[in-house]
Amino acid sequence: MGRKLGPELFGVFTLALAVVGYASIFDAGLTRAVIREVAIEKDNEENKLKIISSATVVIIYLSLAASLLLFFFSGHIALLLNISETFFHNVSVSLKILAASIPLFLITQIWLSILEGEERFGLLNIYKSITGAILAISPALFI
Repeated sequence: MGRKLGPELFGVFTLALAVVGYASIFDAGLTRAVIREVAIEKDNEENKLKIISSATVVIIYLSLAASLLLFFFSGHIALLLNISETFFHNVSVSLKILAASIPLFLITQIWLSILEGEERFGLLNIYKSITGAILAISPALFI
């Protein structure tokens, strides 16, 4: 993949993966808290619903803040990365697409923590196996 993309675009691709990986910082520990609270309240559906809805709303606000920063400063970030004129527009657009994926990623992490808190590990492992395979294969398909 690195040979096909070249060093500049492969570097941007690697940074994009790192941004998504580090996006979990913006969950502020909510996924771990949801796991704990859902496990404690496993017999109380009303409290679980409050926990899940509160965590979802908070993560939406936090992730939107991070996404908006990345979206609106994508051009500046591309300049900071010293991207050549040839790829500048593509990298800037890619950063905007990446910004849109951050809220989806973090909301998914919150909702997966529900499965973990409810100790539904079989379903959680199936989901993680499928998404892991898709994430590993999909970059190669788009080259």
